[in-house]
Amino acid sequence: MGINTQVDSTTKTFTALLVLGLVGLLFLIVFGNLAGNLGFQRDSTSTDDESGHFINGTTSTLGSADDSNFVSASIVTVNNATDGALIGAGNYTFSSTGTIVGAAGRDANWTTVNISYITKSTSGSEDNTNSVINNLTGGAATFFTFANVWFTLLAVVLLIIIVMSVIGVVQRNQKSSFSQ
Repeated sequence: MGINTQVDSTTKTFTALLVLGLVGLLFLIVFGNLAGNLGFQRDSTSTDDESGHFINGTTSTLGSADDSNFVSASIVTVNNATDGALIGAGNYTFSSTGTIVGAAGRDANWTTVNISYITKSTSGSEDNTNSVINNLTGGAATFFTFANVWFTLLAVVLLIIIVMSVIGVVQRNQKSSFSQ
């Protein structure tokens, strides 16, 4: 096999790996942007009079906030558990992450309150789709982390072939100059 053929096949291999790397980069960009942006409707669940909460200086967390599919929550009502009286929104601070804490300047400290709220969570379809995207993206990222090693090895092989072709050309020229 001639030196030119070796250089040509190495160049083709290098180009193929370059194209593969670019396709992989595009793949990661597209699937990375798809995660979380597919337009799935959130599941909505209503919880009435969840007990075990309090409104004072300590943070209390809604039961649904521990669900792995939990996205956000919104308060409907907060009632004093002992007399059923509605507790005004100015008496507490609520975070959509599912935590409630007594506000500064609240009317009182309530040791037992019942909270009614609406929870938004991801659907099973969204979870499955995001899992597939994460698996594909993770696999592609792992595969392409070795691209620098392949390009380095390919560059070394190409340099060796170039050095061999220069040596071959020099040896042929020396043989032809002695034969005259």
